[in-house]
Amino acid sequence: MDEATEAFRKFCANHYEDSMLLSYRDFMDLIHSYPGLSLNERMYLSSLQEFAASNGRHGRVGLTEVAKGTDRVAFFARLLLEADSDSLESLQPVLIVFGGLPGVGKTTIARQLAQQLGATLIRIDSIEQAIIRSGLITGDIGPAGYCAAYEIAKDNLVLGRTVIADSVNPIAITREAWKAVATEAGVPCIEVEIVCSDASQHKQRVETRKADIEGHKLPDWEAVANREYEPLPTADLRIDTATCSPEAAVNRIGALVTKIRLSN
Repeated sequence: MDEATEAFRKFCANHYEDSMLLSYRDFMDLIHSYPGLSLNERMYLSSLQEFAASNGRHGRVGLTEVAKGTDRVAFFARLLLEADSDSLESLQPVLIVFGGLPGVGKTTIARQLAQQLGATLIRIDSIEQAIIRSGLITGDIGPAGYCAAYEIAKDNLVLGRTVIADSVNPIAITREAWKAVATEAGVPCIEVEIVCSDASQHKQRVETRKADIEGHKLPDWEAVANREYEPLPTADLRIDTATCSPEAAVNRIGALVTKIRLSN
């Protein structure tokens, strides 16, 4: 159990009997009285409460279940939406498309977001490296990795799974292709641009990070700085990791996902 969840469990124990069952309203009142939640977390959970109410969920929450959580926002979401045995996967699937230069923190955020949403994570680096290891293509593999990712994403979206696409996604062609995937699958597409406005911090990340994929050669700072990357003015959300932590970024994206689900 992480420190945040443990702190919340103790907070609950000081206010209610551990065995007590709370209504959604009581549980949300308890959450909003807890000082350890950020504004983004409160907004996200409030929108989930509205979703639960609008869909006739009137289950009750056992505080002893708090001990099972590993991430407080993801855990609260499960309590709100799954107390009546419904699954987060029953919510409308969405395609969340990341964009941004290497080293800005896309993969770190994408992994945490995938855990919180119970989403399928599709990472272009992993696909491209698998293609290279196959030996079927030598030299520049071109758009092969992206083309494979588009089809994998569509297959999962059609099955009702939310998909997070983690890639540089640098130009209009790739961005339009991702939107086409969402259109074909009949789901909303959320574009998230990840940047790092502090060049020295970005450079340090690029120069100190280690590859986590077998055989993957990471680009150096010169390659990153000179890489083709078109601005993304149409992004639904722009996150600057020079000032925004991965946890805060995940909460912001999660809140937007909920807002879009509620509006569709």
